[in-house]
Amino acid sequence: MKTASILCTSLLVLFAVSFTGVAQDSGARASFRFEDMSLRTALDSLMKLYPFPIIYLDTDIEGKVVSASCTDCRVDNALGNLLSGTGLTWTVLGNQIILKERGSEPLR
Repeated sequence: MKTASILCTSLLVLFAVSFTGVAQDSGARASFRFEDMSLRTALDSLMKLYPFPIIYLDTDIEGKVVSASCTDCRVDNALGNLLSGTGLTWTVLGNQIILKERGSEPLR
């Protein structure tokens, strides 16, 4: 019984620490300026600035060029600025960001 109690307590502490880490990461702020840059390169740059992986299909971003800037902004503002006019939208799934074309099937 004592072992089960210790295991349960350990799992609760681990969960609390993990949850706190994700909550703190969501407040990350950064600044950038992209001029006539491929969307792929811009997304790669955002992944270096923010602690979130960005998942996308190559066919959705292929050939798209963007210009965007943001000063001291959170990831939601950064993505809004970057994806404006691209026909893409984003959603958070767990601790990753998923890009998809507007109007495509919802993620399950």
